[in-house]
Amino acid sequence: MLVICAGPDGFRARLKYRDLIGAYKKKYDEKGDTVEHLPSDNLYEAVLSRLGNQSLFASKKLLVCEGLMSQLTAKQASNLRNAVYKDGDITVVIDYEDKAPKATAVKSFKEKELFVYAHEPAKGAELNRIVADLCKRYGVDVKLVPSLIQKYQSDLWAIDTALQVMRVLDERAVESGSVKVDNVYTLVDWLLVDNKKWLEYCRDFDINTILNTALSQTRTWHMVHEGMVKGAHPFVQKKLSGMKINNADERLQQFLKALYASRHSLATGDELVQLLY
Repeated sequence: MLVICAGPDGFRARLKYRDLIGAYKKKYDEKGDTVEHLPSDNLYEAVLSRLGNQSLFASKKLLVCEGLMSQLTAKQASNLRNAVYKDGDITVVIDYEDKAPKATAVKSFKEKELFVYAHEPAKGAELNRIVADLCKRYGVDVKLVPSLIQKYQSDLWAIDTALQVMRVLDERAVESGSVKVDNVYTLVDWLLVDNKKWLEYCRDFDINTILNTALSQTRTWHMVHEGMVKGAHPFVQKKLSGMKINNADERLQQFLKALYASRHSLATGDELVQLLY
């Protein structure tokens, strides 16, 4: 089975992409042992070589990739369809694309072999509903919906980042207990500035999600402070430029060591928390 999560609304496509991966783990493999994230190099060959090769230890597996369909020739698309057909129900391939694939690229796929979730930019009542849901997610007053849409139009990445900034700045709401910490970026921001409050909420999140986010944010922090801001969202730049990380180089090394320990099964759960502490 091939599942494609596509833009041009990359924000919602990414959410769908993440939710489908989470749904697979919840249903088939909570530890993620049968989930493989494929690099972009030689992606077509990598997917083809894995389709139909059933594991001795699992009846199902998931391949996660980005840009598979955009790389294919017509012949390769046909070969991929044949491989998906022969694979049956063994493998799920989830692919993220910047835009929906052309009809000619997927025309050979049959029902239940291919699912395409294409996301056009939201507008009108749908956009209002999405932004309102984001406000609720971050504990921000939904009365801000009109002003957010007026300022950022349908750019959900910008709206989400703005809400993250509002959430991080609203420390008093968290301290009073009126806001539930359900966003990993808030927790990671505390971790980066050595605010021990992150320890109170760390068990509400997957420790590897915390670790990967901490690594990403620390890398971006270094880029911003070195003036290498290309690719970083303006709101992220603003937030990180004003953030003080003591011993930033040592913290980055600490996160990398924790990543190594996680990847090589040297530490899990509370052991990883101690490595980040």
